[in-house]
Amino acid sequence: MTYLSRFCGTFPGMSDTPDLGLVVRERREAAGLTMDDLAEAAGVSRSTIHRIENALDIRPQAARMAAVLRAVTITQEEATQLLP
Repeated sequence: MTYLSRFCGTFPGMSDTPDLGLVVRERREAAGLTMDDLAEAAGVSRSTIHRIENALDIRPQAARMAAVLRAVTITQEEATQLLP
């Protein structure tokens, strides 16, 4: 398992596991939040949210990722289940 797949999701053919970034986006949108809203709630930049949702951040800082997950109410257990 690569660091990228562990924290940012999977690539086609890697796994049938849902993409963690996609789940973050779905939760954000379901809550009616913009990327800017989520960034403010999590204490990170909008670009961090964009990179997480689009699996572009190869090495997201653990504290930032945890803050984003908390802000969209993804528990550690749920996040672990989403990892390949």
